[in-house]
Amino acid sequence: MVRFVKLSFDVYPLFAADVSSDGQLLAVGSEEYIVKIIDLELLTTIAFGSEDSLRLQDLQSTVLASFSHQGAVNCLRFCADARRLLASGSDDHTVCVWMRQEGSQLAQLSRVSGFGTSPAAKHNTPQQVWKAIFRLRGHEADVQDLSWSPDGLRLASASVDNSICVWDLSGTSSSGHLIVKLDTHQSWVKGVAWDPLGEYFASQSDDKTVRIFRVSDWKVVFETTYPYSQEATFCRRLSWCPNGQMLATTHAQTAEGQECCTVFHRTNWKRRCEWLGHRKPVTVTRFHPATFSSTAARSSKSNSNFVCAIGSEDGDVSIWRTDALTPIAVLRDTFIETVQDITWSPVAPLLICCSSDAALAL
Repeated sequence: MVRFVKLSFDVYPLFAADVSSDGQLLAVGSEEYIVKIIDLELLTTIAFGSEDSLRLQDLQSTVLASFSHQGAVNCLRFCADARRLLASGSDDHTVCVWMRQEGSQLAQLSRVSGFGTSPAAKHNTPQQVWKAIFRLRGHEADVQDLSWSPDGLRLASASVDNSICVWDLSGTSSSGHLIVKLDTHQSWVKGVAWDPLGEYFASQSDDKTVRIFRVSDWKVVFETTYPYSQEATFCRRLSWCPNGQMLATTHAQTAEGQECCTVFHRTNWKRRCEWLGHRKPVTVTRFHPATFSSTAARSSKSNSNFVCAIGSEDGDVSIWRTDALTPIAVLRDTFIETVQDITWSPVAPLLICCSSDAALAL
């Protein structure tokens, strides 16, 4: 059974959402220029445990920290390693990498922030402190998407300046090191996804192309214009399955003009399948981080299987298995406006989506 609840923290459109690798934190970014760090366990308890309408103050109690850019926050991605890093991209043309401050440093900051404040102010004092350890400036326009390398030492950023920047974050300089700036796209780049095996990364652009870059020399090894719509949407977030064998892309259409998500296979970059049913362009895809197994009929052989969620401009969310051409579930009218981002909890059966109608759906 699929249950979902829709909730709003404020009136600002939400553009980005991501869950940390331990499943404890949810980061959300909005048009308000703000990143919020949310206690996901508490939020889930409040959202699914309340039979009454959710009060704003209940939701605000789940916010552990907040920090800001100088423009709307369009994308957020936690690093999967143990350093507890979060990357954010913004309309202010910058990428920031934030680190959670631990131990005595956090305790000291908490004591200072609480000095001389009223009980009400103390209640609203952030419970966590995050510090920007990198401020990356290489784009000339809005940053639309981000993706970490599997080792967590490099970060790819996509922008509406038609480029992709790849950053080396293994050093100590707060400005990072720009490894390469790729400007092969002819229009705004709105999606980037690093291959889990570390060999490639993929990008998707308003120029109606998907491109696969080889990391060893930054050359394009595959490019397709398979019918991708040129209709403008805020994002085109594509996603690799956990073993890197499949890539789910957005904004595709069949020969008959049906909106779909097209999945490519790594072996020869051929189309593997099309997931159909959305009424408007697909804007975001996100694979669950786990691998599932299934046993085919009349066979004892167990096959690896993956689950992918798809969001669309129609406000709907659909969930698919890679061994089927029909969805596991379809959440109709989840949002009034476009689904902008999707994220999964790696430790619980929980899917989280955000929309430009200022709402989260769990």
